[in-house]
Amino acid sequence: MADNFFEIKGLRELESALLKLDAIEGAEQLRGDLMTASKLALDDMKIGVPVDEGDLRRAIGRRSRIGTGRGVTVAKVFVGIVRKVRVRDGAGGARSVNQAAIAQEYGTKNHPAQPYIRPAFKRNIRGIIDSIQRSTWARLRQVRAPAGTGRR
Repeated sequence: MADNFFEIKGLRELESALLKLDAIEGAEQLRGDLMTASKLALDDMKIGVPVDEGDLRRAIGRRSRIGTGRGVTVAKVFVGIVRKVRVRDGAGGARSVNQAAIAQEYGTKNHPAQPYIRPAFKRNIRGIIDSIQRSTWARLRQVRAPAGTGRR
């Protein structure tokens, strides 16, 4: 499912400005910006998920973390199936909600695909990127503001 991820590269000016921030503070702020922007796709997924028992909807969420400092990742946000929920299979057993999510998204030989994750990202990708750009650049303008302007 690696095709469901996107990465923004080549923003050297942004990288340079972010390096002027305190590393931890900058990473926390970027993580907050990513969490805010990702809410567009999160809400869309919850609306678009086919509901039977509601297990998939309950499993949809977000989680985030700050990079370890060993690589180039500053902050990371994952949106999708993040909560551990067991799905009842009708035969008295249970299976992982991850298996159910994959079957729902891509289909099986007996069940046609009913995608809701990929369409949510496709519908919201422009808004997500715009939100990240607006909030990050607004913060960087504050950092770069000359002394005495009342901004940081």
